[in-house]
Amino acid sequence: MRIIITALLAFSLSACLSLPTSDEQVVAIKPDLPKDQIEAWNKMLGKWYGAQPMESGETYEWVVTRTVEGRFKLEARQSRGEIYTEVGEWGLAGPIYFVIAKGWVENEIFIPTDPTDPYFRHAYEVIELTDSTFKYRAFSDGSIFTMQKVEPDFELKMHNKPL
Repeated sequence: MRIIITALLAFSLSACLSLPTSDEQVVAIKPDLPKDQIEAWNKMLGKWYGAQPMESGETYEWVVTRTVEGRFKLEARQSRGEIYTEVGEWGLAGPIYFVIAKGWVENEIFIPTDPTDPYFRHAYEVIELTDSTFKYRAFSDGSIFTMQKVEPDFELKMHNKPL
């Protein structure tokens, strides 16, 4: 009897799995990226700088370097404080820019984030992307960030003046 119940249960479950969950048709194999998506990816590569006022009255200043392999390095500080470094992965899918922080670098030592914590994943709406300007909005709190492309040798230094 146990075998018959198990067989009936397995048959019922397999029948459920073959039922469609929607009538909407999908493309089974991802198509090639459109040319504008490849161009947008390439525009985001390299080094970008931003400096903006914060609600606290301080200034948030940051430099992001993005590589073609999808890695990023963020160097940031508030007002004239210490510079901290975060590293991880970045991506662009349509109008969505996203980052996954993998850890920080302190005194040349990598300190990993908790990969099970969703706090270290961020998604943004791309508002504007040109060869020289990148403007994006955080889905989490609506903050809008604007960055300017800078030369590869640009560095965030302690003597940079905040806005």
